[in-house]
Amino acid sequence: DLTSKFKHFVDSYHVVIKDKYYMLLNIGFMMVIMAELSLNSYVVVRLKEAFEPLHFLGFYIDGVRMFTVIMIINTLVVATLTFTVNRIVDNTSKKIVFMIGVVLYTVGYSVLMSASEFWILCLFSIIATLGELIYSPIQNAQRFLMIPEDKRSTYNTFGMISFYGGNILARLGLIIGAFILPWMMSVYVAVIVLLGFILLY
Repeated sequence: DLTSKFKHFVDSYHVVIKDKYYMLLNIGFMMVIMAELSLNSYVVVRLKEAFEPLHFLGFYIDGVRMFTVIMIINTLVVATLTFTVNRIVDNTSKKIVFMIGVVLYTVGYSVLMSASEFWILCLFSIIATLGELIYSPIQNAQRFLMIPEDKRSTYNTFGMISFYGGNILARLGLIIGAFILPWMMSVYVAVIVLLGFILLY
């Protein structure tokens, strides 16, 4: 009946909540992914206001189009380098590779929060995406190992909350960004992301 199903639902998630290490992993991931999700909130708004329009290869690029360029770069890096990066990750110390991923991801997204120059935005889009490609498989593998085999669906469903939490943090960043300077926003994002990576580590 409905009551027993609801009780089973509550009991299932209670088990996940009591799993301290998995909860810390989710909170850490929420803080890390906030940087990436801030592209769609804070960064696009800031570029619309602060980016100096220019012509590149005959194309007129304003702030909104610059955001599109960042998204295209992100997609191209993922499409062309995922296999190569995964091969390097597989053949290198996970600890060293993870630290490299942390540095690239944190530096890349922190700079994107405040940069307004075309080439700097392009370069650090590549750096941020490479960092993501490096740390993500290691983090996903760690998450998978932490989930009990008979509770995979419950854990994975609960894990989605970290994505929504990251989205809320990104939206909050949009509000905070209205009151602080862009370079301060870079520092704020770097601190949140590094704290997140400490929890993941």
